[in-house]
Formats: sequence, structure tokens, C-alpha cells
Amino acid sequence: MKYQEGDIEFDFSSAETMRKFDGPSHQLVHAMKAVDFVVNTSNTTYLVEVKDPQHPKAQKEQSESFIDNMKTGKIMEMLRYKYRDSYLYLSGMGQVTTKVIYLVLICFDKLTAAELVYQTQALKRHLPLLGPGKKPWENPFVAGCAVYNLDMWNRHTIFPARRVSHKP
Repeated sequence: MKYQEGDIEFDFSSAETMRKFDGPSHQLVHAMKAVDFVVNTSNTTYLVEVKDPQHPKAQKEQSESFIDNMKTGKIMEMLRYKYRDSYLYLSGMGQVTTKVIYLVLICFDKLTAAELVYQTQALKRHLPLLGPGKKPWENPFVAGCAVYNLDMWNRHTIFPARRVSHKP
């Protein structure tokens, strides 16, 4: 099953189920943030968020603003709440039955491997992936997370993605 988010086409054929999650489908847009996709395999629920500052319709100022927000940590704040609200919603609806992994795709080619590692570590702290202090959570609400650019996404996930030509 393929799905296009803006200019990015995903192949979710290795998933058992996939649904577009942000928008009115979860019925709490006025109160809760939502990730773009909820993707289920037999043993994992993936919450997927996509950011595309290189979208052909993005203005140069938007791309620069995105980079500034990455540097100041504002992006991590937004990503934190998208995950937490999505997880709370799914958990409250009884839809979390497997481990949950948060995947963030930032379609920005200039992000280096080192910057992606840094952003992933920052996201782990913001969620927080580990429990209080160095103690693990007794009931973990996130099994893992990662921040990727498009190239690294295709190397490390089971859901291929590609940029498609934008049709005006």
C-alpha cells in the first residue's frame, strides 16, 4: 500500500495496517497533536512524523526557519507533543497492543549523519525514552525513536520512501 504525503511517497506494503492519523480522523484536533501515520506490523506500532522543508513549494524563509527551529530545539518540542498526544490517544482507545517506535523523517538532504544522531539523541531526551534518572520505565511508552533524512530512512526502515514529482 502506497501513500503520498506532500511530495513524499511511502510504500507501506510490509505493514499489516496503516492509517493517516493527523487531521480530523482522530476527532481531537482541537485538543491533541497527531503524528502523520500510524503503521502496524505484527509486533510493532510505528508512529511516523514527516517534515519536508525541501518541498518544492516551501519558501526559502520556511526552510531557513525550520533549520533555526532545529538549532533552538523548537522542533523537538513539537515532535515530543506529537508523539505523546498520539500515544495517549491510541492508548486511551485501546489501540496500543505492541511496542511503539517513533520514526521522524526530515526531508532535508543537508542533514549529516552526525546531525541525525544528535537529533535522535535529543528526541530520546525530550520524550523521555529512559525513565527518571537512569532507571528504566516499568511500563515503557516508547520502545525507540529515530530521526532520519530520506537517504537514511531508506537504509534503516522497512518502509521505502521517495520524492515524487510535484504536480501543480
